[in-house]
Amino acid sequence: MKITGKDKGYGVYAKRGGANLTMTLDNVSIKGVEKGVRMEGKSLTISGHSTISLLGGLWGEVGEFGDKS
Repeated sequence: MKITGKDKGYGVYAKRGGANLTMTLDNVSIKGVEKGVRMEGKSLTISGHSTISLLGGLWGEVGEFGDKS
């Protein structure tokens, strides 16, 4: 899957689903965005030959990683 932005916003933004939301991105290409992926939920997996290319090579805000329990 290819996701190409217009030099602004997120490649993927997932919020609905609350604390149980899970998302898997496999073999996805995201480019032309300010911020790659924003996910509010339980689990995010990015795998395969996925690439995220951001404007200026910046990763923006970085949140907490790993298990919060």
